[in-house]
Amino acid sequence: MRCSSCGTVNRVDGGLLEELHGHTRRVGEVERQAEHAKEAATFAELTASFGGGWAALFVGSWLLAGLVMLPNTAWATVLALLVFAGPFFAVVVVGRRRLARIRARSDEGPRPVPVSCPGCGGQSELLPGQPVRACRYCGGALAADGPALEALIASAQAKLAGEQRLATEQRWRLAAKQGAAPRTDLVPFFVIGGIGGLWVVGAIVATIRVAFVGLGESSVGELALIDGVAVVLSLAVGTPLLRRRRRLQRWRAELEACAAERDAALSHRLDAFAEWLCVHWPGELGGRFIQSAVGYAFLAPRSGAAWALSVAPVAHADHGVEPHLRVLVPGSEGAHLSAAEAVLERAGFRVSAVEGGLVAELEVGGEGIVDSLERAAAQVEALRRGGVLAQLEPSGGQRQ
Repeated sequence: MRCSSCGTVNRVDGGLLEELHGHTRRVGEVERQAEHAKEAATFAELTASFGGGWAALFVGSWLLAGLVMLPNTAWATVLALLVFAGPFFAVVVVGRRRLARIRARSDEGPRPVPVSCPGCGGQSELLPGQPVRACRYCGGALAADGPALEALIASAQAKLAGEQRLATEQRWRLAAKQGAAPRTDLVPFFVIGGIGGLWVVGAIVATIRVAFVGLGESSVGELALIDGVAVVLSLAVGTPLLRRRRRLQRWRAELEACAAERDAALSHRLDAFAEWLCVHWPGELGGRFIQSAVGYAFLAPRSGAAWALSVAPVAHADHGVEPHLRVLVPGSEGAHLSAAEAVLERAGFRVSAVEGGLVAELEVGGEGIVDSLERAAAQVEALRRGGVLAQLEPSGGQRQ
């Protein structure tokens, strides 16, 4: 291309031209990967933005549609169909608006690379997907050389890393939203309590009736039998539930003691774990680690990211529920992680090096959720009293 002001001819030789074509292909692949990561993040954020209220809206609209259609007329049928289809249209409209906001927020382009025109010396910028352009001052050809090409690739890869990180964080938040519904071991109590509750109510009614009306055709023995069965049913359901509640309180008390001693934040919400990952965990972490059940707990220091403790009960088909006591130590390879691995292995943990740090797991067995959590409480106390958590901190456990 010829400079319009000074007449200088800027040529791009064959070797550089081939290098520029190769660069364009590489940048195109990086940009496609970044676009896929961006779509994944957008989908995860959009999915997480629809909460349980939408399910209630759908069920309520279907019930209302059934009531509206009761007159069984043509107008009632049309109105019922509109009520039935209303939530679907609402999801489409709200979803499009939220999708537009999400995309607008994440539409940041890659950083440009400054270059100087060899003809007039003017300063211009090149983008990763545009390694050749005309100078804005003289019209001469601006072609990226070796260092500039490396800077352009680095810019494209930085954008890809940002999009992939955003996609990962949104997947963690979505996993926390979907995995937050607690599993329960109370199904037998619900069944027995539901049947027994009717008996207890009947016994109360019969006793009140006898108190005001008299026995009538019933005998004292029959009334005593009815009341006795009601008392047995109440004790059979109430006593285990009361013991369960007290044991859960002991579990929470042990966690609170640990949090107070280590100046850590305690949460029983799974999304607190996901947010900690977004801030402190530098790599990937599988969604299987982000799950909760009755008694779930997450503990992490208020300052720094030395470690985090997660207790996540996991359901097994053959032997009830076993919580995994997990200690996460974020970071890259180094002396700190090697020391932490040694400490956790001595404490009986199975340690795995994953992208982003160390994950140490200890399975705590039990007959049920609360039995398992009681054993987990003993393990947390051992970690606290044995100084394991203090040894994971770079400062050696000294708090100012």
